[in-house]
Amino acid sequence: MAKAVAPRGFARERVLEAALSLFAEHGVNGTSLQMIADRLGVSKAAVYYQFHSKDEIVLAVIQPVFDDMMRLVRIAEAMSTPEARREAAVSG
Repeated sequence: MAKAVAPRGFARERVLEAALSLFAEHGVNGTSLQMIADRLGVSKAAVYYQFHSKDEIVLAVIQPVFDDMMRLVRIAEAMSTPEARREAAVSG
């Protein structure tokens, strides 16, 4: 019988979720790839298959924050007055 296959990207998301949890507990410097692998119950090689380095994992974890900031900047830039841009930036 064939083994069920998870949707594409599911493994990457699991690595990111585990990494984020461990980063919150131990900090980025205090978290190793082995710790991430252990949290997931996989080998370190399996983590390396999804990401080539811990730096790549860190960037993937914080990318949504940068995306949100860029979206906010675009919204603020579209405002017609300095006051409206400031309000959009502060409330964003």
